[in-house]
Amino acid sequence: MRGRHQVNLESLNLFVLAAKLGSISKAANEMNIALAAASRRIKNLEEYYGARLFDRTGRGVEATSAGRVLLDHAHHVFRRLDIATRDLVDYASGLIGTVKLHACTSAIAQFLPEDLSRFAATYPDTRVDLREAYTGNIVSLIREGLADVGIVMAGTITDGLDTVPYKEDRLAIVAPSNFREGIDRMQFADLHDESFVVLEDNASMTRLLQSVATTTGMPLQIRAQVDSFDGVCRMVQSGFGIGILPVVAARNLAYSLGLRLIDLDETWALRKFAICTNPHFPATLAMRRIVEFLGQKNKFTDNL
Repeated sequence: MRGRHQVNLESLNLFVLAAKLGSISKAANEMNIALAAASRRIKNLEEYYGARLFDRTGRGVEATSAGRVLLDHAHHVFRRLDIATRDLVDYASGLIGTVKLHACTSAIAQFLPEDLSRFAATYPDTRVDLREAYTGNIVSLIREGLADVGIVMAGTITDGLDTVPYKEDRLAIVAPSNFREGIDRMQFADLHDESFVVLEDNASMTRLLQSVATTTGMPLQIRAQVDSFDGVCRMVQSGFGIGILPVVAARNLAYSLGLRLIDLDETWALRKFAICTNPHFPATLAMRRIVEFLGQKNKFTDNL
């Protein structure tokens, strides 16, 4: 490394922000510093590392190959600082640490409340910050280090992440009480004339149904889309069609609304969940605790 300047966190943060925004002036404005001072900080970084970090374009700046390497290391630096800050704040309040846990809707609706209750009883000094998100978004958050631990649908592309089996569920048809009376088990092809109430396009459930419909050549007639299991059941009750939901999550809703659940006789109706973490970021004690607790106590034997 050449140059007499030293790297400081403010300059490194400026560099990361400029790379994200594609503009040094926008980064300077967001950090409330003068453009000239921001440009000087970037120049000092380039002198320190002996490499050009940005290419100037008509639209702003783009990180060079060297800049992308520094960006990767900078993300690790700020990730470590974030963990250190959280852990020290937690220690001051008598906690070991906090876990940022992001989970898909199906896991939260069925398993996590009870499991996290048992976890809290076992580790009262560990706090869990639980957020609900779509599986695809969870994987992105784990990759970027914005979430510590994720619970996603198994089968999701998680290349480069560590995964541990979690639980499994089964899907069922949610229908009005008078739908196909006397029939307790059906295949997806039996529903070819029906209208469906489904979740939003980003939901793993909807993507699964669309994939199955494409594979089988059966048109998926979507009449309504909603953002929750409760919404699916209420729209079914109102006569908009039928839905397909996890049995455990839908059972109480269906009962309270006078709906019936019909077994879905398909191999893909049995779904598995996985716990995922990013091995490129350091794991805290709190993270290791929750992954081990949820993974070992709920592990199923089948491979993902």
